[in-house]
Amino acid sequence: MTTHDPIAQPRWFALVALTIVAVGSLSGCGLAFSDPDATDPAPSSQDGTGSSPEADAAESDPADGEPAASDPAETETGAPGASSPDRDALIARASQTIPCSPGLDVTTDGGIVRVEGTCDDLTVSADAAIVIADDVAVLTITGSGTVVSTLALGELRITGDVNDVRWTGATPAVTDDGTANTMGEQQ
Repeated sequence: MTTHDPIAQPRWFALVALTIVAVGSLSGCGLAFSDPDATDPAPSSQDGTGSSPEADAAESDPADGEPAASDPAETETGAPGASSPDRDALIARASQTIPCSPGLDVTTDGGIVRVEGTCDDLTVSADAAIVIADDVAVLTITGSGTVVSTLALGELRITGDVNDVRWTGATPAVTDDGTANTMGEQQ
């Protein structure tokens, strides 16, 4: 003789539903960010090479008259303090341009902010922002998820998490008390 347990049925249903959700979330779904001005985003290839067929075609097409972006010898200017194409594109897309002033704190969450002029002390407390600055003596980042690009940088202090900081020239003194921050010389 079998007994019917009315409580076991909802537990079984919840276990099946949880399994379906877990499998669905681990099925390889992805998230991609693209330029809103771009007409056709190029998907990355699935062959493991890290480049898309469109990018391969663009690199091998000599009719462009421009050097392939993958050849650093042809794309770097070699001049100290020269702007990279990425930096120039970010400057052009800046939603706010402000002159550097003593004790400046960039607080615009999610914005692209251009800071002009030499800064003795620049603080970035914004989250998920992009900040493009000129020469900075001391850069302090307390926000998280922020990208900062400078020319010359004397000292870098980070307490926020998941930030990316790039500079040109000599490597600054770095104090990183956050987690998952990346930093390095701008290419």
